[in-house]
Amino acid sequence: MPDTHTRFVFGGKNQILIGMVVLLSIFGCFGILSAIRGELDFLKAFLFFFLLFLSIFGLVLISRSDVVLTDQGISRCLWGWTWKAMSWENVQRIAEFPVSKGSRAEVRALNIFPKIKPSPRFTPSGKMFFTMDMNGLPEFIERMNGYISLHEIGLTVRDTPLGEPRTSTRLSA
Repeated sequence: MPDTHTRFVFGGKNQILIGMVVLLSIFGCFGILSAIRGELDFLKAFLFFFLLFLSIFGLVLISRSDVVLTDQGISRCLWGWTWKAMSWENVQRIAEFPVSKGSRAEVRALNIFPKIKPSPRFTPSGKMFFTMDMNGLPEFIERMNGYISLHEIGLTVRDTPLGEPRTSTRLSA
């Protein structure tokens, strides 16, 4: 049987990229002017804030990367580049919980914890995190519930941010 491959896309990546280019251009102009004027202290401070903004935009951009589900596992991709992947056999448990999106909006999120932590990793636990506000959410939930059942993956669900986790066999809608 052929492997099923479904990509669930988050919106906003191109707008974030445009914002990054605009800010990098502004920072670049100020940096060049500072270097020409010989203002070394200003240039150092400017470079610090430039790297800070670049890091923040990079993290936001990565957080909007696509989620790809296959029969082999789950991965995160950004413009075709897979930057994190986890096989279903390596998924120890999944935690579902609500997170705030600001202005009283709430969305569900997932932490996917591995049995064997990858090296190198961004987080100490090696987990994969994403919010469930991608395009095609009903299909995503259906596919995930199928993989949770097939691979007997442990699932805990919190109904409120500070609520007690409860064991479940299906993701919430």
